[in-house]
Amino acid sequence: MQSSTKFKELVSSSHGSSNSFIALIFPEERKVFLREHGSRMYNSFAYFIATITADIPNLFLYATLGSLIYYFAISLNTSSAERFFIHYGYLFLLCNAATGLGYVIGSLFSDPKIAVSAMPIIILPFVLVGGFFVNQNNAVPILKPFEYISLFKYGFQVLTLNEYTDLDLT
Repeated sequence: MQSSTKFKELVSSSHGSSNSFIALIFPEERKVFLREHGSRMYNSFAYFIATITADIPNLFLYATLGSLIYYFAISLNTSSAERFFIHYGYLFLLCNAATGLGYVIGSLFSDPKIAVSAMPIIILPFVLVGGFFVNQNNAVPILKPFEYISLFKYGFQVLTLNEYTDLDLT
């Protein structure tokens, strides 16, 4: 049971931060974006919706292959197909949210090197309040607001609830 919990921590953190390379994309495309935005070819909303939509097939493939490989290999809760699809669906949503976070971080910095260097500094508070390194009740009070927007917290909670709901532990 403890190894299963550790695995959910790993899955939540890896899927939540594996798309950090996305932070490299926008700084590289910034000049083109500003030029095309300045000539009114499209607005910011259209650009980001188009890039996120273009990423969906890759995220779908990433979540599908990852879930199919490890879910059954370590035999997580296989009591019903519903458990697998909840797990898979949440990982797909987590990948999308992490991609969005990567775009936000990438758009904050004009230099890709600075964006990559800032990524751990921005993500670490979310990991700390995620519930698997520090009990959420014992977190430093200044980090409390990060708890409510942490991808890792919700990932860990959903995966844990999905794993242990309707599971006979005797």
